[in-house]
Amino acid sequence: MIYFVTVNYYSRDWIRTLIASIAAGITGPYRILVVDNSPEETALPSLVTDRTTILESGSNLGFGQACNLGINYAWQHHRQALVWLINPDAVIHPGADTYVQSCFREDPALAIVGTQILTADGSIWFSHGTFNPWTGSVKHHHTPLQLSSQGLTISSQWVTGCSLVLNLAVFQECPGFSDRYFLYCEDTDLCLRYGRQGYRVAVTQHPLVTHQVSALIGRYPGLMHQHYTYGRLTLLRYHGTALGLGLYLLYSLLQGLLRLPWQPIRAWGRWRGLGQFLRRWVYP
Repeated sequence: MIYFVTVNYYSRDWIRTLIASIAAGITGPYRILVVDNSPEETALPSLVTDRTTILESGSNLGFGQACNLGINYAWQHHRQALVWLINPDAVIHPGADTYVQSCFREDPALAIVGTQILTADGSIWFSHGTFNPWTGSVKHHHTPLQLSSQGLTISSQWVTGCSLVLNLAVFQECPGFSDRYFLYCEDTDLCLRYGRQGYRVAVTQHPLVTHQVSALIGRYPGLMHQHYTYGRLTLLRYHGTALGLGLYLLYSLLQGLLRLPWQPIRAWGRWRGLGQFLRRWVYP
């Protein structure tokens, strides 16, 4: 059984397209859990079908905490299931479930598997993720992985929450995102935390999802830069070195200054994210 978990924030029409792609391309048993992060959006119940359940969050919890509602629901109902986190502005390729199921049959010890992801024009948007605690680098790679004949997946330090599959069967307790994050870098934190506990993280060798990049959060550039700056600094506070954190603090300061004359919304987003981080973690 696969539980597809997607988070709604004024994205009903995108979710309808996602649901259609799942219905058309998935051959095995599945359910779709839509976590509603915009409860005032009254038309969302129109998405309910015999395979779709709406989970009410009560307010906008952010990406990670909303996903946790879906993960917990699956954990309570089917602890041997796969939980596939998928962005509303993405679609599943036909046969993707067969490939993913094969990944876990080939290597049942896998805990977290991300998928390579295409953009709408067919280019690679995500192939794998790397993290360097010394420099603070969090790399979201766009270049295709060198294919290996050793299996269906390749190890990756982290994978994007845009399309991320959790194998509940290997976890001793219900997995989930940290509540330190609202949006951005919670997926990197998830993979690094569980990776250090011995859980295996990998990415598929082939793309299984197409993503309309920033179709949703791109409508709010100020908030996007605020949440990313805050999330990245928080990630480095817990997983990076003092050098890595210091370098990104300096980078954020410079970006806020340099972008102010010609991209003021993004610049102020950087400043707000920096201020949010300092208020919460440095000068509470």
